[in-house]
Amino acid sequence: MIVVNKAMLQIKSGREKIGVGFTGLGEMKQNEDGLIYFNKKNPVYFEYLEYTFDGPVYNTVVESRQNGMSSTKGKDKSKQKGKSGKVVGGAILGTLLFPGVGTVVGAYAGGKGKNKKKGENSSVTKDSSQSIETQRQVEVPSIATLRFKNVETSEEFSIQIVCDSLKNAQLINFKTTKPKNTILVDDSKSFLDQIKEYKELFDLNIISQEEFNKKKAELLNL
Repeated sequence: MIVVNKAMLQIKSGREKIGVGFTGLGEMKQNEDGLIYFNKKNPVYFEYLEYTFDGPVYNTVVESRQNGMSSTKGKDKSKQKGKSGKVVGGAILGTLLFPGVGTVVGAYAGGKGKNKKKGENSSVTKDSSQSIETQRQVEVPSIATLRFKNVETSEEFSIQIVCDSLKNAQLINFKTTKPKNTILVDDSKSFLDQIKEYKELFDLNIISQEEFNKKKAELLNL
Protein backbone atom coordinates (compact mmCIF):
# COMPACT_ATOMS: atom_id res chain seq x y z
CA MET A 1 0.00 0.00 0.00
CA ILE A 2 1.33 3.39 -1.00
CA VAL A 3 2.13 5.95 1.72
CA VAL A 4 1.24 9.45 0.53
CA ASN A 5 1.95 11.38 3.76
CA LYS A 6 3.91 10.71 6.91
CA ALA A 7 5.09 12.65 9.96
CA MET A 8 6.88 11.71 13.18
CA LEU A 9 4.80 12.78 16.20
CA GLN A 10 5.47 13.21 19.92
CA ILE A 11 2.19 12.12 21.55
CA LYS A 12 1.24 13.98 24.74
CA SER A 13 -2.03 12.14 25.40
CA GLY A 14 -4.06 9.37 23.78
CA ARG A 15 -1.15 7.19 22.62
CA GLU A 16 -2.93 4.01 23.79
CA LYS A 17 -5.77 4.68 21.34
CA ILE A 18 -3.43 4.55 18.36
CA GLY A 19 -1.07 1.83 19.62
CA VAL A 20 2.00 3.99 20.26
CA GLY A 21 4.42 2.83 22.98
CA PHE A 22 5.30 4.46 26.30
CA THR A 23 7.92 6.72 24.68
CA GLY A 24 5.08 8.58 22.96
CA LEU A 25 6.95 8.66 19.65
CA GLY A 26 5.05 7.42 16.63
CA GLU A 27 5.09 7.93 12.88
CA MET A 28 1.69 8.81 11.46
CA LYS A 29 1.23 7.50 7.92
CA GLN A 30 -1.58 8.07 5.43
CA ASN A 31 -2.23 5.65 2.60
CA GLU A 32 -3.68 6.33 -0.82
CA ASP A 33 -7.20 5.70 0.50
CA GLY A 34 -6.79 8.52 3.03
CA LEU A 35 -6.65 6.18 6.04
CA ILE A 36 -4.21 6.78 8.89
CA TYR A 37 -2.15 4.12 10.65
CA PHE A 38 0.80 4.12 13.04
CA ASN A 39 2.03 0.51 13.23
CA LYS A 40 3.27 -0.97 9.98
CA LYS A 41 3.46 -4.56 11.26
CA ASN A 42 -0.10 -4.83 12.60
CA PRO A 43 -1.80 -1.70 11.33
CA VAL A 44 -5.01 -0.36 12.86
CA TYR A 45 -6.68 2.05 10.46
CA PHE A 46 -8.31 5.35 11.35
CA GLU A 47 -10.26 7.99 9.50
CA TYR A 48 -8.60 11.38 9.97
CA LEU A 49 -11.42 13.69 11.04
CA GLU A 50 -9.89 16.93 12.24
CA TYR A 51 -6.65 18.76 13.01
CA THR A 52 -6.53 21.83 15.29
CA PHE A 53 -3.49 23.97 16.06
CA ASP A 54 -3.78 27.20 18.09
CA GLY A 55 -0.69 28.74 16.53
CA PRO A 56 3.00 28.97 17.42
CA VAL A 57 4.14 30.16 20.84
CA TYR A 58 7.19 32.36 21.37
CA ASN A 59 9.48 33.17 24.27
CA THR A 60 11.15 36.56 24.49
CA VAL A 61 14.84 35.99 25.10
CA VAL A 62 16.89 38.89 26.46
CA GLU A 63 20.65 38.91 25.93
CA SER A 64 22.72 41.44 27.83
CA ARG A 65 26.39 42.34 27.40
CA GLN A 66 28.20 44.54 29.89
CA ASN A 67 31.88 45.23 30.36
CA GLY A 68 32.88 42.29 28.17
CA MET A 69 30.48 39.85 29.91
CA SER A 70 27.19 38.49 28.50
CA SER A 71 24.07 36.90 29.99
CA THR A 72 20.82 35.49 28.59
CA LYS A 73 17.39 35.27 30.21
CA GLY A 74 13.88 34.46 29.04
CA LYS A 75 10.63 36.31 29.54
CA ASP A 76 7.01 35.16 29.48
CA LYS A 77 5.66 33.34 26.47
CA SER A 78 3.67 35.20 23.82
CA LYS A 79 1.32 33.59 21.32
CA GLN A 80 1.23 34.43 17.62
CA LYS A 81 -2.33 35.01 16.48
CA GLY A 82 -3.55 34.65 12.90
CA LYS A 83 -1.60 31.49 12.08
CA SER A 84 -3.79 29.21 14.13
CA GLY A 85 -6.36 27.12 12.40
CA LYS A 86 -8.36 24.00 11.92
CA VAL A 87 -8.45 21.45 9.14
CA VAL A 88 -11.66 19.46 9.02
CA GLY A 89 -13.44 17.49 6.34
CA GLY A 90 -10.55 17.83 3.89
CA ALA A 91 -10.85 21.63 3.72
CA ILE A 92 -8.28 24.37 4.11
CA LEU A 93 -9.67 27.88 3.86
CA GLY A 94 -8.13 31.04 5.37
CA THR A 95 -4.83 32.81 5.27
CA LEU A 96 -2.93 29.72 4.10
CA LEU A 97 -3.92 27.74 1.00
CA PHE A 98 -2.23 24.54 -0.09
CA PRO A 99 -3.62 23.41 -3.46
CA GLY A 100 -4.43 19.76 -3.93
CA VAL A 101 -4.83 18.96 -0.24
CA GLY A 102 -8.14 17.23 0.42
CA THR A 103 -11.66 18.11 -0.70
CA VAL A 104 -13.03 21.46 0.44
CA VAL A 105 -15.77 20.56 2.92
CA GLY A 106 -14.70 22.17 6.15
CA ALA A 107 -12.55 25.17 6.92
CA TYR A 108 -9.07 26.22 7.86
CA ALA A 109 -9.82 29.24 10.02
CA GLY A 110 -7.15 31.92 10.22
CA GLY A 111 -6.71 35.64 10.09
CA LYS A 112 -4.13 38.29 9.91
CA GLY A 113 -4.30 39.03 13.59
CA LYS A 114 -1.57 40.51 15.73
CA ASN A 115 0.91 39.28 18.25
CA LYS A 116 0.19 39.84 21.89
CA LYS A 117 3.78 41.01 21.90
CA LYS A 118 5.10 42.77 18.81
CA GLY A 119 8.20 41.77 16.90
CA GLU A 120 7.97 38.11 16.04
CA ASN A 121 11.46 36.79 15.31
CA SER A 122 12.74 40.34 15.62
CA SER A 123 15.44 41.78 17.83
CA VAL A 124 15.71 45.08 19.67
CA THR A 125 19.11 46.35 20.77
CA LYS A 126 19.65 48.98 23.43
CA ASP A 127 23.14 50.44 23.52
CA SER A 128 24.61 52.57 26.27
CA SER A 129 28.06 53.30 27.54
CA GLN A 130 27.69 50.51 30.09
CA SER A 131 25.64 47.74 28.45
CA ILE A 132 24.04 46.35 25.28
CA GLU A 133 20.68 44.54 25.58
CA THR A 134 19.13 42.49 22.76
CA GLN A 135 15.64 40.95 22.72
CA ARG A 136 14.53 38.26 20.27
CA GLN A 137 11.54 35.96 19.82
CA VAL A 138 12.23 32.21 19.97
CA GLU A 139 9.51 29.68 19.13
CA VAL A 140 8.86 27.00 21.75
CA PRO A 141 6.82 23.78 21.33
CA SER A 142 3.06 24.01 21.86
CA ILE A 143 0.11 21.61 21.54
CA ALA A 144 -2.08 20.49 18.64
CA THR A 145 -5.11 18.17 18.63
CA LEU A 146 -5.90 15.43 16.11
CA ARG A 147 -9.24 13.63 15.99
CA PHE A 148 -9.68 10.15 14.54
CA LYS A 149 -12.30 7.48 14.01
CA ASN A 150 -11.37 3.83 14.39
CA VAL A 151 -12.46 2.13 11.15
CA GLU A 152 -13.16 -1.20 12.85
CA THR A 153 -14.95 -0.03 16.03
CA SER A 154 -16.28 3.38 14.81
CA GLU A 155 -14.98 4.94 18.04
CA GLU A 156 -14.11 8.63 17.72
CA PHE A 157 -11.35 10.09 19.89
CA SER A 158 -8.71 12.80 20.05
CA ILE A 159 -5.00 12.82 20.77
CA GLN A 160 -2.70 15.71 21.64
CA ILE A 161 0.75 16.13 20.17
CA VAL A 162 3.72 18.45 20.52
CA CYS A 163 3.59 20.90 17.63
CA ASP A 164 5.39 23.91 16.18
CA SER A 165 5.43 25.78 12.86
CA LEU A 166 7.47 23.11 11.07
CA LYS A 167 5.28 20.25 12.29
CA ASN A 168 2.17 22.24 11.39
CA ALA A 169 3.48 22.62 7.83
CA GLN A 170 3.65 18.81 7.60
CA LEU A 171 0.28 18.07 9.17
CA ILE A 172 -1.81 20.40 7.02
CA ASN A 173 -0.81 18.29 4.03
CA PHE A 174 -2.65 15.27 5.44
CA LYS A 175 -6.05 14.75 3.85
CA THR A 176 -8.95 14.71 6.31
CA THR A 177 -11.95 12.48 5.78
CA LYS A 178 -14.98 13.96 4.09
CA PRO A 179 -17.98 13.74 6.45
CA LYS A 180 -20.58 11.25 5.32
CA ASN A 181 -24.31 11.87 5.19
CA THR A 182 -23.83 15.55 5.91
CA ILE A 183 -26.88 17.69 5.22
CA LEU A 184 -25.55 20.63 3.21
CA VAL A 185 -28.84 22.07 1.97
CA ASP A 186 -32.15 22.58 3.76
CA ASP A 187 -34.55 20.13 2.12
CA SER A 188 -37.57 22.10 3.36
CA LYS A 189 -36.87 24.72 0.67
CA SER A 190 -38.29 24.56 -2.83
CA PHE A 191 -36.49 22.28 -5.26
CA LEU A 192 -35.35 25.32 -7.29
CA ASP A 193 -33.78 26.93 -4.21
CA GLN A 194 -32.12 23.65 -3.33
CA ILE A 195 -30.65 23.34 -6.83
CA LYS A 196 -29.32 26.90 -6.56
CA GLU A 197 -27.66 26.12 -3.23
CA TYR A 198 -26.13 22.91 -4.56
CA LYS A 199 -24.84 24.89 -7.54
CA GLU A 200 -23.18 27.34 -5.13
CA LEU A 201 -21.57 24.43 -3.30
CA PHE A 202 -20.31 23.08 -6.61
CA ASP A 203 -18.91 26.49 -7.60
CA LEU A 204 -17.02 26.55 -4.27
CA ASN A 205 -15.62 23.05 -4.95
CA ILE A 206 -17.40 21.73 -1.85
CA ILE A 207 -19.18 19.08 -3.90
CA SER A 208 -18.13 17.46 -7.15
CA GLN A 209 -19.77 17.75 -10.59
CA GLU A 210 -21.06 14.20 -10.16
CA GLU A 211 -22.62 14.99 -6.78
CA PHE A 212 -24.26 18.14 -8.13
CA ASN A 213 -25.67 16.32 -11.17
CA LYS A 214 -27.02 13.53 -8.97
CA LYS A 215 -28.76 15.93 -6.59
CA LYS A 216 -30.18 17.95 -9.47
CA ALA A 217 -31.57 14.82 -11.10
CA GLU A 218 -33.12 13.71 -7.79
CA LEU A 219 -34.82 17.07 -7.27
CA LEU A 220 -36.12 17.23 -10.83
CA ASN A 221 -37.23 13.57 -10.75
CA LEU A 222 -35.18 12.80 -13.83
